Amino acid sequence: MTRSQKILLGVGVLIVVLFVLSVANGSRSGTGDANSGRSGFVAWLGKLAGSPPTVDRADVTADCLQPGDRLEVKDSCTVKVAAGKGTRSLKLHAVDAVSVTAPVPNDDSTAEHDAAAGEDISVTVDEGGADVVLRCGTCVLTLGGET
Repeated sequence: MTRSQKILLGVGVLIVVLFVLSVANGSRSGTGDANSGRSGFVAWLGKLAGSPPTVDRADVTADCLQPGDRLEVKDSCTVKVAAGKGTRSLKLHAVDAVSVTAPVPNDDSTAEHDAAAGEDISVTVDEGGADVVLRCGTCVLTLGGET
């Protein structure tokens, strides 16, 4: 066997091995999201890289923000996260049920999530900052998770 035939055979074996590994990784039905609990190479890379840092409290302003990092929402409230360095995570804890609408990082679309009472919420914010809209009749949330 010539050297080029050995290289070609090696590349072919590598392609077959990668195909078998991708099939063994599990099939996707097209449902779920990044937090759906599915494992795989991308999930492993996400765990390896870790979560983005939390937004600094000084970068957060809102009309409904009370002392003690408490958000008291009546109908709706916009939480403004100032522009910063890199991707960050705004951590909230919903004491009451609330609907959260936020821009998708590095995209022109928005995402909405209906959070149940007692749920911890993490909103990813890119370096440009974001306006996160909270909607409910009357509800309370806390910044930085449960307090």
